Amino acid sequence: MHLLIRYLKQHVGATALVFFLVGCAGTGIKDPNIIRQAVNDPSTTSIFVLRNTGFQGSAALLDVGLNGVVIGNLGAGETVTYQLDPGLHTLTANFRGISGVGVNDPVATFEIENQEKKFFAVSLRTGLLVNTLILSEISEDSYLSLIIGN
Repeated sequence: MHLLIRYLKQHVGATALVFFLVGCAGTGIKDPNIIRQAVNDPSTTSIFVLRNTGFQGSAALLDVGLNGVVIGNLGAGETVTYQLDPGLHTLTANFRGISGVGVNDPVATFEIENQEKKFFAVSLRTGLLVNTLILSEISEDSYLSLIIGN
């Protein structure tokens, strides 16, 4: 009986840890070399969205949407890069599930030209009663300095 209890304690704890770690990982990219390669590709029209929410916003995945379609589920410090057609587009960001209750869903509308790159960062301003997601267009230099820091 004691062996069974010890076995369950070890495996339940390990399983819970795996679920916690997997829950924090998204579909985004963290490797600066891969991201730089995409930034330096002159043939594509692309957007880059970095989740820069810090520790306070790291527990839940962040959905990034383009024109009403989710293009990435970002964990802390991850980037989604997406190729798109030139023109007018709408970008959104919101926390998944119960973590998004009471948090705003920011929207950015932007126009992009052929073979242009646009860079965005999603940050989180925490307050006593209200947390606010901020979706900002940033420069390429600012974006690259943020991904190097992550």
